[in-house]
Amino acid sequence: MKITNILTAAVILPLSLCAADISGTWKSEFETQRGKQNYTFTFKQDGTTLTGKANSEMGERKREAELKEGKVEGDAVSFVEPLKIQDNEIRITYTGKISAGGDEIKLTRAVGDFGSNEIVAKREGAASAAAAPGAKIIRVKAGRSTPFTDSSGNVWAPDQGFEGGDVVERDPVPTITGTKDQGLFLTEHYSMDSFSTNVPNGKYVAKLYFAETFEGVTGPGERVFSFNVQGHEFKNFDIYAKAGGANRAYVETVPVEVTNGTFKITFTSNIENPAIDAIEIIPQELAGTAAANTPSATH
Repeated sequence: MKITNILTAAVILPLSLCAADISGTWKSEFETQRGKQNYTFTFKQDGTTLTGKANSEMGERKREAELKEGKVEGDAVSFVEPLKIQDNEIRITYTGKISAGGDEIKLTRAVGDFGSNEIVAKREGAASAAAAPGAKIIRVKAGRSTPFTDSSGNVWAPDQGFEGGDVVERDPVPTITGTKDQGLFLTEHYSMDSFSTNVPNGKYVAKLYFAETFEGVTGPGERVFSFNVQGHEFKNFDIYAKAGGANRAYVETVPVEVTNGTFKITFTSNIENPAIDAIEIIPQELAGTAAANTPSATH
């Protein structure tokens, strides 16, 4: 195996789930049997826990409710809006998915046992924060000294943009499951402090590629680190646990906004070293097209 400068830490922290951050104000307008409803959701997210308020208007009627049982896991969202009609308690449940660009949530809204409908909530101010004209997709293959071409014909730049750490190429070569592009996961940059690159200000979708290929990690809890992607905190991240085992591909997708011309990820070691296989930064306006032409984990 080609590997150098392995650093280890001795502090064990609990594993927690990580999710995209939807904190902020979201608007939705939709028709019901009682008429048109206008909703303002104010979300506050802490890890996978979601709290906040729902303010609704229908004609001259206005109502505010505290959201209950909120949860965000990856791109999945769920929460409950309690409703009281006379002496009857009714649960309005919401379940749905966050869009790849992070500015829309498609939700199924079920009002007790009375029926359900599909609605769309949009992040307030999203249009003005769209990616700057001319922004391009950035793809970096960590740990590799030459460009890499994936199965869709995309060219990934060799290792660059990292502060600190070292690189490794696995030898013997393991078989990576959960992806059609094993080459994306066979080299890595590890023990780094940060990654950064200059981009036009705007909104992006960042995709971080991981696989636990180090034979010294044989189970969950043996490599645990934290990282921050443009203000989005991922604490106690465990590649083995996330991917469901060794030599399995896992991709973390994070909607972000750049306001100072620099996209940055910072890494903190907890147990073993931070490690990453590839990084993709997609302008929001190109996210839909890129999703159809970019390799990702299939599990």
